[in-house]
This record gives sequence, C-alpha cells and structure tokens, in this order.
Amino acid sequence: RLEEMAARLQGGGQAGRAESAKKELERIKDPETYVEKPFEWKSRNFTFPNTERCGEVVLRINNLTHGYEGKELFNKAKLVLERGERLAILGPNGAGKSTLLRLILGQEEPSGG
Repeated sequence: RLEEMAARLQGGGQAGRAESAKKELERIKDPETYVEKPFEWKSRNFTFPNTERCGEVVLRINNLTHGYEGKELFNKAKLVLERGERLAILGPNGAGKSTLLRLILGQEEPSGG
C-alpha cells in the first residue's frame, strides 16, 4: 500500500508525503530494522445452552402501541412469528426499527399492548 501511495502522491504536488511514504517503505523492508509483530492465536469457546424446543409460536405481539414525544411509532400493531420463519425489519430512519427490537427484548416498556 505504501508503494501505491508513494506513486500516487509523486505527481500530485505532494512530493513531501510521497518521500515520507518511500522512507517508511524502506524502513519496513530493511531486514536490520524490521521486527515481526508477534502473533498469538486466540481461541474463543462458547456453547449455547441446551433448551427444550419452544412451541410453534416464537413471538406474538398484540395491539402494540408505542411512541415518543407526540410521534406515534406503533398503533395497535400485531405480529406472529412461528418457528422456522425469518423476520426482516426494514424502514427509514426514525421509523422505530431499533425501538421494536428493544420492546421485543424487554429493554423498553410499550405504551400499550
């Protein structure tokens, strides 16, 4: 990357930066001064707890009402998500996507429903 940067900067009136990049590249390539960064593999072990299979309905929302400072996000919203189904939450900024997730996770209390 430094070689590409030096070549790109050379003709663009930034010869000083190009020269600095070349010197840095020479320093890195010099076997006398090059020190290899130590690398250590880190293993991550985790397991999911064995749980009993839940029922067919994984998530049920009935008459959800919620909003902020006069802005209503949900008005009597309903949703049923069954085992094996997938859910995509799409919408513009401020539509309530993150708020819906917080409500589902119980991190926020709904206004109603």
